[in-house]
Amino acid sequence: MATIADIRARVAHRLKDGAQAIDGGSGSYKALDAAILSAVEEYGKVRPAKATASVTGAGTHKYSLTAATPVVTGFSAGLSIIRSIVYPYVAASQELIYRESDEWQITDLSDGLYLWFLAASPTAAETFLVSFTKPHTCSATDLTVDASDYEAVADLAASHALTVLANFYVQSVDATIQADSVNRLSKSGEYRAMAKAYRDSYKLKMASGASTGGAMAIGDIDRLATNRRQYLFHDSRTV
Repeated sequence: MATIADIRARVAHRLKDGAQAIDGGSGSYKALDAAILSAVEEYGKVRPAKATASVTGAGTHKYSLTAATPVVTGFSAGLSIIRSIVYPYVAASQELIYRESDEWQITDLSDGLYLWFLAASPTAAETFLVSFTKPHTCSATDLTVDASDYEAVADLAASHALTVLANFYVQSVDATIQADSVNRLSKSGEYRAMAKAYRDSYKLKMASGASTGGAMAIGDIDRLATNRRQYLFHDSRTV
């Protein structure tokens, strides 16, 4: 299983001597890992983790997403979105009935966010599927970043770490020692230039990665039949 160590090794290779400098030569990875976590958070806003949860109905139209007992795990207010809802969901059936976006909404109540069905109340005998996005996990035991994006995230983490180093050298300049000031400001400028280069590399990798996988466009190709009641490829509720 992939972990933060998979990214850490790549970042350390990019930083070389800076990998030790960022943590003061202590041998710990506290500051380095902080840069990695910051990078993963930024990356996740562009390419979040995806999850699908099977939820058993409770005879109600509202289901908690972020309250004390959420029906899905990992949904984050302000970051997550619901990608699709299949209802009713029957595992043995080949038919998937995707609910239109005007059949449900996310409602913000005093105790958190709720998935709110506008014209249905799934019963205890029914199940629905919720597909949603969530923040990535990056820890000593798990990493949900796509393997194809490891190098891009390592570039971004290196940029974060080098920015920390650049700021450190600026803040530690001793104005009373001219040579020290020149050396530290030069080092800061060097790190800042490297930080920009790695961020540019991250952007390039993300842009090129977004176009891989063949020529494919995703869009709504449904067209109404001549009677304007049914879609050509499925009924009005089924995709």
